[in-house]
Amino acid sequence: MNYDIIFLQTTSIILVLAILIVIHSSLHPSLGSIIKHSNWISAERFLAMRNVRNKNNRLASEKYNVKGVYILHNRSKHKYYVGQAHKLLSRVNGHLTGKGNGNVYADFAYGDRFYVKFHRFRGKAFKTLNEMERYYITKYHAQEDGYNKTIGNR
Repeated sequence: MNYDIIFLQTTSIILVLAILIVIHSSLHPSLGSIIKHSNWISAERFLAMRNVRNKNNRLASEKYNVKGVYILHNRSKHKYYVGQAHKLLSRVNGHLTGKGNGNVYADFAYGDRFYVKFHRFRGKAFKTLNEMERYYITKYHAQEDGYNKTIGNR
């Protein structure tokens, strides 16, 4: 038995599996990664990832339900909604399932394409969550041209 050949074959298999894992994780990032890097995600993909349950029948995404600001972008109408929450994932889920801004939900329910982005609050760039929310409402013109009715909480 040639142990060198077995070692090379085993090493090759491990290398191929590692490459496949890296490719898979870059094509299918977790909600934690999406939040960490503030990446846009489609509303449909968000809902699918949000509703995955673990072996205890709890939402697997609950560990990523952090405090911060979320941005809902209606790409069909080029409108934004910016909000803040102490549990980002729960709040965005509410908007997309009829327990939030009624205009956002109506447009989503009628088939407009929505994308979501999260910005976790860490207290570094902004002193308060209200300040952070006002910044993003202004940045995305969410009051003038979007769904927000005010400039945010004071």
